[in-house]
Amino acid sequence: MVELSSCERDMLRAHLQAPDHCITGLDLAFAAGHFGPRIGLKKYGRIGRKIAMAAGLPQCQTDVSAYLAAIFSLADGTQMETEDWNWVLHPTLAEALSKSGIS
Repeated sequence: MVELSSCERDMLRAHLQAPDHCITGLDLAFAAGHFGPRIGLKKYGRIGRKIAMAAGLPQCQTDVSAYLAAIFSLADGTQMETEDWNWVLHPTLAEALSKSGIS
């Protein structure tokens, strides 16, 4: 089991409830009570790292920052024309979150 703060649960819930499980870093930040995509992505990256470590998943090797790499454990991402990203939650994680009652 992964220990998550209420803020972290709010971010996962927002991602799970987003249309087609697709959300931006800015919307993730709003879900955590912050403004700006960069802080949202940094916080979400911490969640990704926690879940990946608990599940024994390998760390994503990429040329993007460590916090963005950790989010790829949770979702597939595409960078927008700004510093923000669109993230689509992995279906298996969406199912697990639903079963856990986080929604």
